[in-house]
Parts: sequence; C-alpha cells; structure tokens
Amino acid sequence: MNSVHRIGLPLYACFLWLCCVTPSHSVQYSVDGLNLGDAVAGSALQTYGCKPSDEFAQLTLCERTQTRNRGYAYSAFGAVMHDANGVAVFLKVKVAPVQMTKSEAEKEINQLTKELGGKPLSVDWVDPDRDRPASLIARWGQIKLEKIDTDSSDAVEAGKNPKVGILVDTLGDVQRSAKSGLEVYRISGGTGFIYSASFDSKGRGHRQYIAANGDELVTRQYQAALPVLLAGDSNADDFQLWPKVADMTRRLARDTSPKIANDALDKAFEKIPSKKFRSHVWAFLPGGAIQHLEMHEHWDVDIYGSKTEHPEIRGNIRTFLASKPSDPFVELLYYVIGEYDQALQANPKSVLADVLQYARGFRMLEPVLHDAIETVRSRTKGTIDEPDEIFRKINFLLTHQDLYDNKPLSTVVPDFAARVAPARAYFEQVLRDTRAPHADDAAFILGWLTMHEGKSKEDALPYFSKAMVVGNGDYKDPGAMRRVLRILERLSSKEQLAIVDSDSAFARQPALAYAAARSAYRDFNYAVTIDAATRYLNGMGVRPDALPATTDPDRIDKVLETVDNIDQIGVNLREIPYILQASRELSQYEAFLKGAANQPPDNVVNRARAIIIKYSKLLDGDDNRSREKKKAGLPEFAHKDLRQAIHLIDVTLANTKMPAYNRLREWLYYRKARVAAVFAPETMPDIFTAMSGEFPASKLLDDVLAEQIFAQGLIKKDLNAARATFNKLVSSYPNGNAIDNAYSWMGIILRCNGQLDEAEKINREITRRFPLTRHAGYARARMADPKTCTAEAFLDD
Repeated sequence: MNSVHRIGLPLYACFLWLCCVTPSHSVQYSVDGLNLGDAVAGSALQTYGCKPSDEFAQLTLCERTQTRNRGYAYSAFGAVMHDANGVAVFLKVKVAPVQMTKSEAEKEINQLTKELGGKPLSVDWVDPDRDRPASLIARWGQIKLEKIDTDSSDAVEAGKNPKVGILVDTLGDVQRSAKSGLEVYRISGGTGFIYSASFDSKGRGHRQYIAANGDELVTRQYQAALPVLLAGDSNADDFQLWPKVADMTRRLARDTSPKIANDALDKAFEKIPSKKFRSHVWAFLPGGAIQHLEMHEHWDVDIYGSKTEHPEIRGNIRTFLASKPSDPFVELLYYVIGEYDQALQANPKSVLADVLQYARGFRMLEPVLHDAIETVRSRTKGTIDEPDEIFRKINFLLTHQDLYDNKPLSTVVPDFAARVAPARAYFEQVLRDTRAPHADDAAFILGWLTMHEGKSKEDALPYFSKAMVVGNGDYKDPGAMRRVLRILERLSSKEQLAIVDSDSAFARQPALAYAAARSAYRDFNYAVTIDAATRYLNGMGVRPDALPATTDPDRIDKVLETVDNIDQIGVNLREIPYILQASRELSQYEAFLKGAANQPPDNVVNRARAIIIKYSKLLDGDDNRSREKKKAGLPEFAHKDLRQAIHLIDVTLANTKMPAYNRLREWLYYRKARVAAVFAPETMPDIFTAMSGEFPASKLLDDVLAEQIFAQGLIKKDLNAARATFNKLVSSYPNGNAIDNAYSWMGIILRCNGQLDEAEKINREITRRFPLTRHAGYARARMADPKTCTAEAFLDD
C-alpha cells in the first residue's frame, strides 16, 4: 500500500511529518506518521508518555508536546490511544500557533479531499466576532460528531472533564469554545478523519488533525463507565439504576449498533457481580421512553404502534422479541410497541407495573371516548376534529361540555358505565400505590368517569380529593379542582363549606373556600361569605385584618401592592376584600331595613338610595385606571355589582310598603328596570307589570318600556318582542318622556336585524319628530352609514 505524501504545496512544507493518508478504495488514516488500525506500541512511541486510560477500558493513552521553530516558534501536541495489542484507535496532533488564512484553510481541505479520495462529510465554518477568531471543522469517512449536552458544556466551561468521550471543536480549545458559546462535540462512532483550524485577523491560529475509530472509542468508554455506575449497587431489590444502564446502552447502540452495544454490555457484566441489569432490551429501548419511564410516566408519543411513523424501530423490537421473549425487562419493549397485555403477562411484578397498568386502562378507554366524541361531533356536523392522543380526547370532552349540554356522558354513550368498568379496574390498581406518579392521574380519571356515570357527588368527590394528595402533584392546582368546583357549584354554599370541612384534602385547598365564598355572595348569604372568605385568606397566608375594609378597587389595589406573593395568589385575592366588605355592608343594611317601620322615612330613603346607587353602577368608567383594568382583565367590583343591586332593591321594596315610601318605591322600580335591562333582561315585563300595578299613573312607565325595548332587542336579540313593546309604548305613551329613546333604540335594533328599509323609515321619523335633539343627530349618522350596527353612542342615555 503506497502512501501519498502532501509535498506539492509550500504551504504544507513545515508539516510533512503531521499527516499522510492513502487514497480511497482502502483508506488508511494517518497522523504524525502513525496509521490508524496499525500496531504502534514500541519504538514509535518512545518520545511519548503513556499510561492506562481511566475513561476508556483497556486502552492506553500516550501524549507528547514538542516545540519547534521553522521561522517562528510553535508547539505540537500529539496524542495516541491503542488497545492491549498496541493497535491505534485514536491519533491526534494539534499545532499552534501557526500562520493561517481562510484561503490556506480551503486549500488544505481540498488537498485532504484529494488524498482521502472522497468529499468531506461536512465542512462547518464559524464566522469571527469580537471575542473569537474565524474557525472551521471538517470530517471525512464515517466518523460521527454529536453536540454535547448543556450539563457537559457547563463542565467543560469550568475546566472539568464531563467524561462523555473524545471532545473536539473548531478552535482546538474546548474550554475556550464553551466559554465563547461555540459548539463542542463528542466523537460518537464511525471511523474517519477530522481537521479543524482557526485564524484571527492577524492570521494567527491553529491546525488540528484527528484520525479515530469512533466505534471502538465509544464502546471502550461504555465498558469503563458501566462498572463504575454499578459499583455501589448491592441491593437485589433496588432497581433505581435501570434508566441509567438503559440510557448508556441505548446511546451506544445508536452510536454503533445494537449488536456492538450488547457485546460490550456482556463483556462489562463479566466483571460486575450483580447481573440484575444484564439485559439486551436496553439496546432497543427508545430514549424518549427511557426518559419518561424513569419518571414512571406514560406518554402516547413513546408508543410505536401499528401505525407508527417509525416502522423500522417497531420492526427491530418485534424481531428481538421473537428471538428473546424471556429476556429480563422484556415487558418494556412490549410496552413501547403498545402491547400492554403482553407486557403485564411477561412480568406482572415489573418495576414499572404501575405504568403498564395505567397504559392498559388508558387504552381501554379509547373506543368509549371515540364514540362520545363522534356523537358530539355529529352535533356540530363534523366541524370539529377528533384528537389523536387519548388524553387529548379527554381534554376535548372536558372543554366541549356544552356540546353535550353539560350532562353526564352516560346520557350520550349507551352502556357507558359497563364499557368503562374494565378500564376502571386498572386505574384502581394504579391508585393502590399512592406513591406512583400516575396515582393522581388515575384518581382524576376515576373521579371523571364516576361523574359521567351519573353517580352522586359522594361517589366522585373522594377520587378528586385523592388526586390532590397522591402521585406527583399534577392535580394540586387547577386540574382536579375544576372537576370539584363543577360538582360543588350545584350545591348550596353551606353544603360546599360542609364538604370542604369534611375532607382534609379539600380543606387544604384555599380555592375551594374561595368558590364557597363567591357562591354564598351570589346567594346573598353574607354570613357564609364572610366565613368562607376568611378561610380562603387564612389558607393563602394573608391576615384578613391586613386588608382594607373597603369596596373601592383603587384602595384595594394599593394595599395589595404590599402583599409579597400577590402574583401567585392572583385575581382571587383582589375580589376577596371586596366581597368581605360588601357582605358586611349589605348584611348591615338588611338588618337596618328590618327596623324601617321605626325609622324616620328620610333616613331610610337616603340610606337606600345611597347603597343602591353605589352597587348599581350602570356606566363603565372612562378614566385611565378603568381602561387599564379592562386591558389587564381585572374586574371593577365596586359600583357595578348588579346582582346585589337587584337584591338590594327587592329587599328594600319588601320592607318599605308604607305610603311614606311611595316616591322611593317608584324610583326603586325604575332603578330595577335599568339594572335588569342589562343583567336580567328576561324579567323586564314582570317589572313593568309590578310597577304599573302599583303606580299606574307614574311618569316613569314609558322609561321602563324604553328600557324593555333595549333589553329585548339588543340584549336578548328578540326583534318581535322589541317591536311589540315599541308599539305598546307609542300607543300608550305617545307624549312620554322616553318616546325619543324608544325610537332611537328601534332604529338601531331594526338595522342590527337587517331590516334596513324599516330602520330608514324610523330614522326619518326621528329627524322629523325630534329635529333639534341628539337623537336626530344620531339618526342622520346612521342613515349616512347604514351598514354599521352599534348601540355604544346611546349607552350614556
């Protein structure tokens, strides 16, 4: 075999001793006069210092540094690794500093390409910046480079050896590259040649030449690392190290081949006393599955089923299972190809039995979920796509409950309970081990299934309670909480608090106390509101007396700015001070009204008007702070609490039936109409009936009808009802104070309902009947822009 020496170009004259290679056909990679794969021990290494490698099993590392001067001084660092027979598996020379330019580097790459008889696998250039020179790395043959991970890069940057193999970079200085943010690589397999070079603006840089048998290097590294990993493993029942053994072996199999990896594993275990991790399964187990199974987590993405996008992986696994069906840990390969029954049969006592059982139960739910989604999709005429993954199917049904009228799925899917019963058995098995990471998922799904079987709250709630305290904590926050709240919201606020009190897991969830407080407030049960809100604050670690006794949102916000964990507590804490103080005020007012008969009427009237006006703000704030709150999605609680306003009006009407309060009562009816038009439009006819029955001559009745037109036409979008009310107002109160409002509302309602001709007629009537009013101006604007439908200009009325 004739060597081809690089002698034609003066550029390389100083480095003839560095590298000689043979042409293609039978490429021999050579560095510093030594050939990769040849026996090099002996006189060839007399000038090297040699010692056994502590990172590569049964390899010897030899190194030397030489200083030379050929017009300028430079150093050449050489390294050789050989096996017990003296055969070289790694050769390296780095020369620095050298004079170098980009054109010279390109010429050297071209020369190497000619000598190696083939194009490089890759040539990667790195542009210079202020902190680093231009650099490059090129490789020939089949040698593989893999970027090291973040942890390894951090170790390199700190000057430590991460022990992940032979490292290479573009600068010829891995620590400098790591500090500069450049990639550092490990040789991860294959045989070939690597060339790197760098040069700064003054032409000063380095050259580096590497020839390596990557397969041999990564195999020897594995054989050295595995015994170290298992050195302290003496407990026959402790299987915690399986993921590390699996990951190391799978990585070697990817770098080389499963056969090489398993051969290396067998050689390593010849020196390892315990054989419990000796398995050829690891070489075939995908890395993603190893990562998730280490955490005892089932992910659909890890399953290479019959329709997988990677049939070669599934095929290799099935071939292995056919040849070695009894190999240790074989259940994990059955798992990754989705054959869960076979996995459980292969090893019922598997260290990952909880995952196998969870996956089996999960799979059994799929056809039931599919049928439920198909039924739901049919109601949308197929406009919604069914998700592929099982858990996404559950999420789909969770987020589209309106499509099945928020009813149990047992009303949608025939025999729902019977069909999910086999899956329930597997989830119950998982839940028996409360430490299993999927225990909380199993509890949540069991609670969800129980709820959709149509069973009582007593059956479903215990599962959700368990979901909050077992497993890996996925449901300590919103997940199970939403299901619990959905059940609790059907109960009275007193029942909600009783449930919270009866369950230790629920009692540790401040959000449930918050929900009970909010529910009690909406039910006008102010005593329970105060109790539950106080519990919520205590649960969040906030002293109730540290919060402002006010319903003013600006004052509340100012105090909350001093609360350290306000960002974690969130918007609930903004509402709690409000409903606390509001409950105090409203309960005091209710007590005051009970003695109205013994109070001076003026006192009652003044207090009633003040509190009702406060809680029945009808117009949104237009100041900067109001706009900022809207933009941030924060509520403006004070002064726009319409549910409470209507309650206050009703309570006041019930307690002021004496003649002395007639003027107040007339105003209360009208105020109720204005609030109900926005908040409870369906009650408007009843309000008019009650008011007209008690005050048939009231000058505010036409105003109430005008509000009713607005409520029916723009809020409820019932054109016919609005038109009937309009006709009633016009015929009954032709000269009423609100007749102009009524015309304006009908002009808007008709146009928003596409009745443009009728709307045009109404608008012209407005300009004729009310020519000098703002209503005429609005009517002209609508006629000038007939396509726009908006009522905003009239909401200030």
